[in-house]
Amino acid sequence: MLNAAEMVKQLDDREMAQLKYQVSMFDPAAFKKDSGDVVACLNNMDAQSYASVVNDSPIDGSKKYEAGWALFKHKIPTWIFLIVTFLLSILAIVKNMSTIPLLGLLSCLYMMSEMSYLNWRNFFIWLLLGLIVYFTYGYKHSKLSKENNYV
Repeated sequence: MLNAAEMVKQLDDREMAQLKYQVSMFDPAAFKKDSGDVVACLNNMDAQSYASVVNDSPIDGSKKYEAGWALFKHKIPTWIFLIVTFLLSILAIVKNMSTIPLLGLLSCLYMMSEMSYLNWRNFFIWLLLGLIVYFTYGYKHSKLSKENNYV
């Protein structure tokens, strides 16, 4: 389900009026407290109340829920985990290897697969920056480089 700000951006005036009415009828006190701001009122609701209001509103489902890439991008780590699990299981059976280390590895990979794609993107950006600093420093301060007069 889309968050309130993304959903409201997609609504036309008629749908916005319907959603505003729906929110004001669901919790009039909160709506009045938020000065009639639909997004603020929806953001202040707990997940169950938010889902109830959005599902009961007469807005088209394509404007309520994620679809396409927005929906799939959150599942990429899970698919990678499943593929790696399958390949490592086959490798363990074929090579007659112990499954204890494999189970430890798979439990860690499962926890990593539950992280969002934003965490992975940030991880790889920082990893790349760290490797650049590491190899740049090593290249400039290497004892082998100074002995062979490469610097």
